[in-house]
Amino acid sequence: MKKHLVLIFAGILSSCGAPPDFVYRIFIENNSDRKIIYWVSENYPDTALPPQNPKYFIERHKSMPYDFPEKVESYIAKLPGQRIQFYFFDWDSVEKYGWDTIRARYDILERKDLSAANINDMGNKVKYP
Repeated sequence: MKKHLVLIFAGILSSCGAPPDFVYRIFIENNSDRKIIYWVSENYPDTALPPQNPKYFIERHKSMPYDFPEKVESYIAKLPGQRIQFYFFDWDSVEKYGWDTIRARYDILERKDLSAANINDMGNKVKYP
């Protein structure tokens, strides 16, 4: 019976596939004295903000990883205009006025339209400010 359970368990594990060997990762850094919200868009040159409030935030003077499903260069090469956009918003403003107001006013701290070469030149770090 134990032999059968081991074989069944091994079969289940092998059907899950192997985990990736590594992650294609960059970092988004907040070098400011304020908490920020960030959003990443793959719709360049469209600069419309999303209808829903972005949920990703970075505390002041901290960084967060951002993972790509494949090499950054090949991933961005498939995007319109071969650019990816990083938007930064003030956390306090979003909390105070709400996302609909921020979106209507286009109240962004900064937007960066970056190619894979730009990201590489920055040492795989996208920095605000």
